[in-house]
Amino acid sequence: MSYFPQMQKGSLDAAEADYHGLIKKETVALNGVSVTRVTFDVGAKWSQDLKAYAGTHSCQLPHVALVVGGTCASSWMTDRLKTFQRTT
Repeated sequence: MSYFPQMQKGSLDAAEADYHGLIKKETVALNGVSVTRVTFDVGAKWSQDLKAYAGTHSCQLPHVALVVGGTCASSWMTDRLKTFQRTT
């Protein structure tokens, strides 16, 4: 993947939704990076909704996240529970 220094625009609202159980993903591919909006319905779990699709025991991807509403709890492989929520 290469760095592209110019301004790029994409519309997540125009992206086709990809559903996995209670998890919805909308992705816009830009030059050198993809941006994905993920919506977790109440009760969504990676192990139930994405594990079979990913084919791995846990998510192997790096993440940068912005929580725009609600609260998301994540149980990491270290059994550490981390909670993320919108801040003002």
